[in-house]
Amino acid sequence: QYDLRESSKRSEVLIDLTEYCGQLVEAKCLAVNPRDNNYLAVGANGPFVRLYDIRMIHNH
Repeated sequence: QYDLRESSKRSEVLIDLTEYCGQLVEAKCLAVNPRDNNYLAVGANGPFVRLYDIRMIHNH
């Protein structure tokens, strides 16, 4: 959820899983498409893998 290239004070949430999964969500895995790093797959403690195109994520 965080850009580790930024200092901890400047890190921003990239994907807020609590919006979809509730407050008790735990991200278990993250995979980046090796052919196009704009695509992420996120696995949490729910029954689904969520796919994201980071170009379409808008920060609030």
